[in-house]
Amino acid sequence: MVMEAGRYALPMNIQQREPERFAGIWNDKGLSLAEMVIALAAFCIIAFLLVPSVSVIKSNRELASNRLQEMEWDVFLNQAKKELRVCGSVDVLSGKLVMKNGKDTIIYEKYGSMLRRRVNLTGHEVLFQNIASVTFIRNGQAITISMKDIKGKEYKGSIHSFVNWEGG
Repeated sequence: MVMEAGRYALPMNIQQREPERFAGIWNDKGLSLAEMVIALAAFCIIAFLLVPSVSVIKSNRELASNRLQEMEWDVFLNQAKKELRVCGSVDVLSGKLVMKNGKDTIIYEKYGSMLRRRVNLTGHEVLFQNIASVTFIRNGQAITISMKDIKGKEYKGSIHSFVNWEGG
């Protein structure tokens, strides 16, 4: 088609093309059996590798909890040793450890599932958590502390003092 000298008119048959959804390897007929088997195999491999790691994570968490409880016991026992060795008077009354240091009265007692420390019947310092029972036994210049946690593990420690305690 020639309109004028040197100018051409082109037909305007522009069609909007729909973009291909999936390139090359996919067709519009759906998944084949081979593709489904490959997907299932990939899922099984991932599940096979994932399940044991979950049990390892769980056992590590329990192991860390046990180690934390043992460290808490060590810290508690060392703190109690320091405190008992400077006290002038130590008694066990109604399942509570009562220590007198100068004009202060320090009490270790079970409170719920915790062992707490109170000074002059005030305060609430948690010394040990998750305990089922605790017993204090005075034997001369020594105190024996026996504790059982909520999982059934038992802890026992003795503290000896070279200072003569009053009472008991």
